[in-house]
Amino acid sequence: MPSECLNEPSVVADEEYAPQKSAFDLSVENIQPPQKLTPKQIYNEKCLSISPCAVKASMSALFEMGFTDFNVNKLMLARYNNEVEAVAEQLVEGNLSESQNFSNQ
Repeated sequence: MPSECLNEPSVVADEEYAPQKSAFDLSVENIQPPQKLTPKQIYNEKCLSISPCAVKASMSALFEMGFTDFNVNKLMLARYNNEVEAVAEQLVEGNLSESQNFSNQ
């Protein structure tokens, strides 16, 4: 070896001295906290099971109007032949009797 190489400090790649991560550290890094869904996202997920598409669109329209009870909206649309305006009118007027427990259906 040439003499000038003996006095130079050896160069070692940084990754050789990087601290090693344990399997626990790696698994914790990959855990993502559960995503919180907004009320609109929850409502829309429920709408995915509805057919036909016209009813889905009506359900979305009622939600956008502020009528956010999925079960009430679904049953009222069925009762009023998917007429969004008629359902909205009935809901605004409060024409639901206490004996009509839509939320549990």
